[in-house]
Amino acid sequence: MSCLNATQGLNALELQIVESSPAEAKHVGIIGVGDGRLARAIKEKLGESVEFTLVEYRSSLLKYLDDFEEIGSNAFDVDWFKDQVSRKGPFDYLVFYGIHEYWDANLTDFRSILGLVSPSGKTWVSFLNGYARNCLPYFLPQRVGSYTGLAQPARIAANVDYGSWVAYLNLIGQEIEITWGLLDPEAFEYCQTMAKPEGGKPADVEFDVQGMKMSIRNVQDAYMWGGVFIGLMMGKNAETSGTTNPSFKAAAFNPMLFQSLLVPYPENAYRQVNDFMTESQVQQWKDQPETEPNKVSRFLIDTIAEIEGVQSVLLLGAGWGKDVFMFSKAKPEWRVAGLEVSEHRAHYAKEVFGEDAVDLQLYDPETDLPFGDGSFDVILSTGFLSNCHEPLVEHLVAQCSRVASKAIFHFEDARGPAQSLLLKSLSLGGAYKKQGLEEKLSMNPVLLDEKHSGLMLARVIKD
Repeated sequence: MSCLNATQGLNALELQIVESSPAEAKHVGIIGVGDGRLARAIKEKLGESVEFTLVEYRSSLLKYLDDFEEIGSNAFDVDWFKDQVSRKGPFDYLVFYGIHEYWDANLTDFRSILGLVSPSGKTWVSFLNGYARNCLPYFLPQRVGSYTGLAQPARIAANVDYGSWVAYLNLIGQEIEITWGLLDPEAFEYCQTMAKPEGGKPADVEFDVQGMKMSIRNVQDAYMWGGVFIGLMMGKNAETSGTTNPSFKAAAFNPMLFQSLLVPYPENAYRQVNDFMTESQVQQWKDQPETEPNKVSRFLIDTIAEIEGVQSVLLLGAGWGKDVFMFSKAKPEWRVAGLEVSEHRAHYAKEVFGEDAVDLQLYDPETDLPFGDGSFDVILSTGFLSNCHEPLVEHLVAQCSRVASKAIFHFEDARGPAQSLLLKSLSLGGAYKKQGLEEKLSMNPVLLDEKHSGLMLARVIKD
C-alpha cells in the first residue's frame, strides 16, 4: 500500500544514502523507515537476498510496510537489535533517518547498536541541526527568504546538533567519511567558496553580532553553523586517532526539499506541539467560552454566506469542534458538519460541547470522504492542506469536487518565502485542472481590518 501523504520518489539525502550502500551488504538496518521507499530503493539496488531490520515508531505508517516482515517500534531497544543480528548477521549498512524525531539522548544504547555493525560496515545518521536553528539569523546577511522564514517547519525543536555529533563519534572511534548538508542559500554559497578557493587559502571569517561571536575558518565550520539538515556517514575507526577529513556534499536550500526531509509524513508532524496547543485552547474555552465568532471565523462565515442558497457546510480539518459549533450558532439554518484527522483533537468535541451539540467525525484523509456525491453545498478546509503532499492534495481535491455541489474554499497560511509558498507547493491549480475546474479556481490574500493577514483563501465556485 502506497502512502499518498508523502514526498514521491527519493529526496537528495535519500539518493545519497542509496548510492552509498555497499554492493556486498547482506544485512541492512533502517531506523525511521517511514513508508518504506528508502528500504525498497536499497533492496532494488542490492537485490532480493538482502536481509532488512526495520524500525518505525509511528504506528500510522505501519500499514505501508506490509511487504516487509517484523517491523520494530523502539529505536533504541538493544536486546531486539541483538536478536536481529543473531539471526541475520551483523549490520553491513545501518541508517538512523531523521534521528531528531526520536532521539532520547541515550548514548549508551546508541553506542551498543553501533557495536552491532560489522568492522567494514557503514552507518548514516541524519538530523535537523540545532546550531542552524539558533545561529542562522546571525550567519551571513539574509538577502533571500530562507529557513528562518518558514513558519510551519520552524515549530519543531531539534535537540541535536552537528558539533556534538562530530565530537561524540570521534570520541567513540567512528570516522566520519561524508557530511551531507541541506544549506541555507547564503551558507551554500559560502561553502562553495571555501571548498574551492580562488587564489589560495581564504581568510578566516569572523562574526560578532549582538555579543555572539563565531569564527568560520573552513567548510566544516560553515556546515556546522549553516547546515539546516545534516547527514553523517561513518565507519569504525580502530587504527587512527579519530581526526578525520571527511568529504562534504551539499544541496542548496529549497522549500520542497526541506519539507520532504523535515516533514516527510505531515500527518505526524508537530504532534506534541499541536496536542499541547489543542489542550490550551480547550482549557481557555472552558474558562471563558466565546459568545461570538472571532474575526477569522466571521470572515469565513460571511464569505460562505455569499454563495446563494447555502444550506449545508462541511469543515475539513475541524479540530476540536469549535468552528463547527460557532458556525452552527451563527447560522442555525445551516447544517454544519466536521471531519478531523487527529483522534486527540476530535475526542474533545463531545467533552466540550456535549454528545449531540456538534456533528464531528474522525477521518482518514487517504480514504474517500464518507458522504455521497453533492451531499454538501460548501466544503471549507481550514489550514488542512498546508501539511499535505501533492498526491494527497490531489486525492482530497477530487473528493471535495465530488461531495461539494456549490463551492469549495481552502483557507491556508501563506506566510514564508515567495509568500504563497505553501499553496504553490501543493499545486492546487494542477489538482483542480485534473477535475476540470482550473478556470473556476481563484486564490486571494485575506485582509483583516484592511491589513494583510498572511493568510490566503482559495475559492472554487462550481455554479
